[in-house]
Amino acid sequence: MTRFAAALTAAPTPALIPTVTLGAPNLAECAQLMADLAAAGAPALDLHLPFSDPCADSVALQQASHRALSAGLKIEAALKLIADFNQAHPNVALMLSLYVNNALAYGLERFLQQAAAARVSALLLTDVSHAMLAPEHGPFNFKALSAKYGLELVLLAPDNQSPAALQAICADSAACFVQPVHGGAACAAALTLARSNHTPSILPLKDGTAAELNALQPLLAQCRALTTGDLVAHCQERGTSVVAAYTALRAALSANSARKAA
Repeated sequence: MTRFAAALTAAPTPALIPTVTLGAPNLAECAQLMADLAAAGAPALDLHLPFSDPCADSVALQQASHRALSAGLKIEAALKLIADFNQAHPNVALMLSLYVNNALAYGLERFLQQAAAARVSALLLTDVSHAMLAPEHGPFNFKALSAKYGLELVLLAPDNQSPAALQAICADSAACFVQPVHGGAACAAALTLARSNHTPSILPLKDGTAAELNALQPLLAQCRALTTGDLVAHCQERGTSVVAAYTALRAALSANSARKAA
């Protein structure tokens, strides 16, 4: 089992993975936040690399990226932040989420090599589909290059894909990131298919609230992890405690999972 997959499957209930925008609001505060979340028991972190045009992100995450970039964040500094964190917290798996233009502008192979050196566990390329992983559908062999540097791939698995397409995504994924395009039964079917293929699945929250967990309760038994969506960004905007909000949400997740099991 891969390092990232192991982090997702270690907990008896779905793992709750905080979504953190690297360098927001600045490097020092972000470093402290990551350390605090590790101390609070986060098994993994979903680290977003800021991009100037984050068109697929929520408004809150777009604003978090803007704050980080306005504070002067560069890719080198983001990777150093990750490396420094890993030295102090080697047992916390890290998923680095990014728009591929960041890696291409930096130099794709250079970026992958340095991400691996920083001990990133897995990559989620948010604008690269499964069909684009290999050269027959694009100019870059993301699959081969990631494997060359020992980086696991978390692949997007929209719930509107056919079972055959989802099977192929699972086959190439350390974990699959199930996007609820249709939601409801379609999302449940995608999660069930991933589970039958022994591929850990990640379901993203939007706002990261207990009410949202309640609405998703029928799906919780099928997924292996949830990302917290806008939770961290909202806390930073409001000046409230990220750790307290994360701890409360994790307690709500445990309670929901216990009710489902009963």
